Amino acid sequence: MSKAYVNYQRKRELISLVAWELFSQKGFSVTSMDDVAKAANVTKQTVYRYFPSKLELFKAVLESYAQKAPKNYDFGQGDLAEELYGFAMHFMRFHISPEYLGTMRLLVSEARENTELGAIFYANGPKKSGAMLSTFLRENISGIADADHAASLFVAMLHHVRTPLLLGLCDSVTEEELDKHARYSVDIFLHGCMSKV
Repeated sequence: MSKAYVNYQRKRELISLVAWELFSQKGFSVTSMDDVAKAANVTKQTVYRYFPSKLELFKAVLESYAQKAPKNYDFGQGDLAEELYGFAMHFMRFHISPEYLGTMRLLVSEARENTELGAIFYANGPKKSGAMLSTFLRENISGIADADHAASLFVAMLHHVRTPLLLGLCDSVTEEELDKHARYSVDIFLHGCMSKV
């Protein structure tokens, strides 16, 4: 790898990091490319050399965030309930992290004015994890009528622990609370699925 390429990547990552901090603090709409350049201690032309538009910069920020996020859960060959429990714990731990909550707050505040932001976020995260879960359900619950819909419902159950955090009603969720919610969600989900096959 050449020194020029390493420097290019470093500067690109610096601009992305600074942009993420500004987007989180001020919002996407209010943050200008001038703000990003000033905070990154580079010229506005430099920012545009790396990112042709603010939307492209936001997309790069989300992609960078997705790469740093924990990898998708690796389903094994174990008991169906235990595999779903493992997925649930992995999923909830990630979705209650301060970084993820900050991303969600930013998207909720900006999505009305910039609908493309939501689409970018959805393609880089929820769509991929939903497809992975759907595939697992299709392969492991024989006769399941609509694995995509079932996966969406299971994920919605898991998101329940995130709501109080997003609304500022609590500061954290304990491992014990996550464990209880994961087991209860798996039980209800599997009971519902098995009654339909």
